[in-house]
Amino acid sequence: MSSALVLLLCLGSDVYTTFFERGNAAYAAGDLPAAIQAWEQLAISGVANADVYYNLGCAWHHQGEPGWAVLNYERALALDARFEPAARSLDAVLDGMPERRDRPEGFALNGWSPSPVPGLSRPVYRWGLAGLWILLWGILAMALRGGIHRPGTRWKTASLAALLLLCAGALLAPEPMRTAAVVVAPESEARYGPDARDAVRTVLRAGDRVIVDAREPGWARVETADGLRGWIPRSDLASLGPPFDVYATRKDPEVP
Repeated sequence: MSSALVLLLCLGSDVYTTFFERGNAAYAAGDLPAAIQAWEQLAISGVANADVYYNLGCAWHHQGEPGWAVLNYERALALDARFEPAARSLDAVLDGMPERRDRPEGFALNGWSPSPVPGLSRPVYRWGLAGLWILLWGILAMALRGGIHRPGTRWKTASLAALLLLCAGALLAPEPMRTAAVVVAPESEARYGPDARDAVRTVLRAGDRVIVDAREPGWARVETADGLRGWIPRSDLASLGPPFDVYATRKDPEVP
């Protein structure tokens, strides 16, 4: 971990402002690499701010990196769906691509994806289940304290126990493997299997948005908006996040 990042984590908002303004100054001076480095220090510290990712999108766009531009514009829009400058800039990047692919259904930040209950985010859904779990245990304890042999108590106790089991199953259920990602390599050959010897099904390009639904060492199976699936190297992808660990994404072939 860099000393700048440690300082950012320890000092909080003042250092956030310093890095943000440092990036702004570098961008205004035309020093795009320095601007990207300053803003990405904020990103890898876990900052969830639409302005940071919009700025990163603009810097990467002017660097001629459509994949990283789309990734950061999408992060900005995921955090603030009404961020019009990010939406316009994203459209400009996508319009300049040889083939514009639609955004897949369910393309969202990890943890912001829909829960089994319509209208609830996944964190709210899980916290609600945890609260219901505690409440049911309290009611069950009161029922047992009042005597299980009292008329009508047995079926109520059995119903509470069944509800507790359902809550436990929902809380322990694994998180869905489907995650959103963007192709950042200039081109990526999507194959029928996770092996470089498998036949190529299609070619994806930088900026294509996909859903990752399966993983093998070094490979990820992706699905496009039109339902086309294929295996591509993980190093060709960047996860929408969080975490927004952009440095690791560019260096580590096991991300996302």
